Amino acid sequence: GTTAVLTRTNDEAIMATAMLNVAGLKARYVGGSDDFEVGKLRELRAFRQRMTREYPGIGLIPKETWEKVKLEFLDGLAGHPLRTDIEDLFHLFETSYKGRHDLAEWNTFVREIRISDAVRPEKGVVMVSTMHKSKGKEFTNVFIHLDGHVLDSDEARRLLYVACTRAMDSLHIHSNTPVLTDYQGLDLERVVDADEHSPPATIEYVLGMTEVNLGSCAYVSERIKKLRTGDELRPDVVQFSNNRAPGLGTAQGNVLLYSREFLGSAFGRFERNGYAIAGGRVEYIVEWYDKKKDRTYEVVLPRLSLRRSEATN
Repeated sequence: GTTAVLTRTNDEAIMATAMLNVAGLKARYVGGSDDFEVGKLRELRAFRQRMTREYPGIGLIPKETWEKVKLEFLDGLAGHPLRTDIEDLFHLFETSYKGRHDLAEWNTFVREIRISDAVRPEKGVVMVSTMHKSKGKEFTNVFIHLDGHVLDSDEARRLLYVACTRAMDSLHIHSNTPVLTDYQGLDLERVVDADEHSPPATIEYVLGMTEVNLGSCAYVSERIKKLRTGDELRPDVVQFSNNRAPGLGTAQGNVLLYSREFLGSAFGRFERNGYAIAGGRVEYIVEWYDKKKDRTYEVVLPRLSLRRSEATN
């Protein structure tokens, strides 16, 4: 069956994913960073161009043409980090539009959808998500992590209700506050776990559009053109006349700088918990329109690898 771990915050989901991986379980964190139109992905822009070349007309695309281009495109993504996600997107589109294949409808779909909306539960992979993001999905087994989640408002109770109703067969709630104290069903088992669990040595975090200095990517567009999803990145600093700006780069130079929002928010939280950025890799390459310059550029959204200092243990 399928399994999910649901948390209240993105930071908790990140920690849970890392701890599951350390325990030898394949886990995937869904959501948190996909704040862009999925149609802006380099890979899906390439698919649209390919389909337009194959069928330059308007209106419904013959099913045989759609299937031919789609399968050839997916074959070309063999081994690609995003292949499964893109396959899930196709599945959701074809299900939602009941077999109609129209490029205008596809363009609308990829403009409105987010990657996390399309990802399907997968056997053998624990899906980790916030409770908010789990809405509309169902899993055989659900584990809910509640850290200080007090059920003192309708919103808090609704959120827990959404999470609990994702479970089809079994539901496990891990909480450090009283929960369901009035429920006395025969099928309920209460267990006290006094074990302490240390934070993971390494965590991963994918930056969203607001966490990258998008303008910095405009100056290195030729360098970004040579990058591919999954390419390794390393910590990099750009020296300006009056300050130094941290980011990521390759052996050829910088490819992105962090935004003030990231440095003042998520990065600060990680630092306070003893984590430092050790490196990263390209997670998404997304088209961005710069209103000031009236031009489009590709920007890199990286998956950061952060390591915890032993001194904080």
